[in-house]
Amino acid sequence: MLASQEYISAAQMVIGSYILGLTIRSIIAILCISAILGLLAIWLITSKLNVITSGIQKFKSGNLAARIKVKGTNELDTIGLVFNEMADTLSKNIQELKETDEFRKELISNVSHDLRTPIAAIQGYAETLF
Repeated sequence: MLASQEYISAAQMVIGSYILGLTIRSIIAILCISAILGLLAIWLITSKLNVITSGIQKFKSGNLAARIKVKGTNELDTIGLVFNEMADTLSKNIQELKETDEFRKELISNVSHDLRTPIAAIQGYAETLF
């Protein structure tokens, strides 16, 4: 009787330690898989952010033709689309300002020429009088 009780308690300890070991190994495996999946998710998010950041940096450095390549329809791609629309609007506004500046320069040149011609004639008459 006493030997069977020792056998039962030893068997229960072995089974308990086996379950404990299995539980610990399962938890470690789950943590490793979660860490790998988390790193993969972070890599995917940061790679899209790096594309957006590099496009913005190119635009900032003066390359007004720089646009962000958009491949999907998620939130980060929406940011890229909005940036591209903003860049198109800015480029269009800059082009309009350049055209307006050219028109202003031409207008000033024509006005100054038109004002100089009568003044030159008056100055010529004034010089002949003296």
